[in-house]
Amino acid sequence: MTLSHDLAFIDTETTGLTLDHDIWEIAVAFGDEDPFTFQVPHRLTNADPQALEINGYFNRFIGWERVSRLADYDLPRWLEGKTLVGANPAFDAYRLEKRWGRATWHYRLIDVES
Repeated sequence: MTLSHDLAFIDTETTGLTLDHDIWEIAVAFGDEDPFTFQVPHRLTNADPQALEINGYFNRFIGWERVSRLADYDLPRWLEGKTLVGANPAFDAYRLEKRWGRATWHYRLIDVES
């Protein structure tokens, strides 16, 4: 795997749409390489059941014992200096910055829906 591509195609799934909801899944692809998908530690205490239904949580969640704790270590480094690309990447970037306490990616984002 090379991370030399400047673009990181990103998508996050969350337990709801408000600021107190958690990311539960992160998918990222660099350039034309195959994507990586990580299910990460999260809380369900305040999850929005309708949001979980819409984003496929109940069909796709792999189980607590297989959740990746490495994503929170590796992904900030992998995204260093990259330009995030996605459908509403500002949502994803804000959530990741809140989760990690910092933004490691380039300040410009590319919104494919704009």
